[in-house]
Amino acid sequence: MEVNTCNNFSKDIQEWAYINFQLQIMLCQNTPSISNTMKKELDIIGYKGICLDKLNNVQKEELIGIDSFFGHLQTGNRIIAFALKKSGLNRDIFNDIQDSIGAAYEDVVQKNGRHELVETSYQNSLQTLSVFRP
Repeated sequence: MEVNTCNNFSKDIQEWAYINFQLQIMLCQNTPSISNTMKKELDIIGYKGICLDKLNNVQKEELIGIDSFFGHLQTGNRIIAFALKKSGLNRDIFNDIQDSIGAAYEDVVQKNGRHELVETSYQNSLQTLSVFRP
């Protein structure tokens, strides 16, 4: 999927979705330590819990549970909430939102391979967005 990267709105949505999906991958792959960039990204998306590299495997599993911070429901909803807030609920740009989220998903899959949690989060994002479409 190609998104017009000159469009700051689309770029912001794509970056937000990418960060959320990438952090899910990091948790699922049990990355032993996280970079300073990832720590900043956690803060950007509103994660206020224990630093991810200090969590044990059970705690990481809890964070990706169905209704947990990095679970597919909260992640998908967080992506759409950001996009809708940024768009001012302008329905004319919902296709841009969908394309931007799709581009972020494709980037994550291309770099990390397919993962069920990210796929489900992506689908939840699209389903949530469809609720707001006319």
